[in-house]
Amino acid sequence: MKIVGILQYLSQNTSKEIYQKDIEELFSIKRSTANQMLRTLENRGYIKREVSAQDSRKNIITPTKEGIAASEHLTEHMYQFMKNKSNGKGSKLFKINRFD
Repeated sequence: MKIVGILQYLSQNTSKEIYQKDIEELFSIKRSTANQMLRTLENRGYIKREVSAQDSRKNIITPTKEGIAASEHLTEHMYQFMKNKSNGKGSKLFKINRFD
């Protein structure tokens, strides 16, 4: 489920320049794993990679409109799931991490 976390992180940090190395470090995954996950997101139209103007060896990873919409949709479904599992009270931890 790290791929969902990656999409949510990218969607919630659109003002930052995020590189694959950032994803690798943040999610504690290998370069090959990060590349595979990002390729999957890119093939589904959820992210795009653009060459950095400062360093042509790096790609800036940004979510597309579809990626942001998918992230919001997933967040809402997870919130509803947690709310239902806790008898309508919601999850205190999840409410803190839900960016309303």
